[in-house]
Amino acid sequence: MRSTFTLILGCLAVFFLPIGCTKLTPLQPPTNELEGTWVGTYKSKQISSVPTDQTPVSATATFQVSNQSLVASIFFTVHNILGPPLVSPDPTQFTGRLIDHQISMHRPDGSVCDQTQYRYVLYLNGLVKGDTLTLVGQDTICPVKDFIFQRALRLVRQ
Repeated sequence: MRSTFTLILGCLAVFFLPIGCTKLTPLQPPTNELEGTWVGTYKSKQISSVPTDQTPVSATATFQVSNQSLVASIFFTVHNILGPPLVSPDPTQFTGRLIDHQISMHRPDGSVCDQTQYRYVLYLNGLVKGDTLTLVGQDTICPVKDFIFQRALRLVRQ
């Protein structure tokens, strides 16, 4: 009874405003546009002068989103011609942000380059379009040797 009285009183208070009084609708919880499992490919393409041949691998990803922060867990599968597929035992973890369908995520990485340990961060940026997610980044594994790759992750919601 009290909430009805408050609603009527509120409507009377704004009665003289041009917008009048409209029916109040309950707030809907935000939906997670990254819900579910995503499957696709992870490709590496050489963009430096170092000759390499990288074959695409399969990727399966799940995302946990809280507010605008996200954690991505990605399992990679290398298709081996001489035996069964090799699946990563642990997921590769990325953290990042999801704002207006745009994703920016990263993970620390490292390499040994000319017998020197090198630490860097791999960034992937992209866009969610319906049930398709595309992320692209540049991976500088060894700047001294010009080992630079473009990484592309293309996933489809299952």
